[in-house]
Amino acid sequence: MENTLLRTAIERERKYLIEYPSDALLAGLESANIEQTYLLNPPDTRIRAILRGDSARFVMTQKTNLPDDPAARLETERTLSPGEYHTLLAQRDPRRKTIRKTRYFFPHCGLTFEIDVFEGWKAYAVMEVEYESGDTIVLPPRFNVLADVTGDPAYENYALSISFPAFPR
Repeated sequence: MENTLLRTAIERERKYLIEYPSDALLAGLESANIEQTYLLNPPDTRIRAILRGDSARFVMTQKTNLPDDPAARLETERTLSPGEYHTLLAQRDPRRKTIRKTRYFFPHCGLTFEIDVFEGWKAYAVMEVEYESGDTIVLPPRFNVLADVTGDPAYENYALSISFPAFPR
């Protein structure tokens, strides 16, 4: 398989359960439709079709949790051709559903926040922010944060792909 390494890096991310945002709050934000499918091996490897307007991008990602920090993971991403993506779909984990979501992006206090609106959830969404060690995270006041779910395995997409559409605790 001829794929191109995009990056290998430590990803530090905080994750928040939020009240489902109004259409008015989401209007005008940059967005992408994402289909995320988990593969059988190795564990926690996923492929994503990311659709933005008329363009599509295909990515394979593997994440490994770091034992000393629940907000940090080692992440490796590779770009895939459309053919490679469709070939890998045959290796999907049959126990897991494909997650479909719209991801909205917006800057706030020097960081880029992302809101994932999942197909099937009508009362909740997930807001994430990646940060560097030492960054101060200031939550945007326009979204109603219900809980910090960083490190809670129930809110990892890997777990949601089995129980989706699970309702948040």
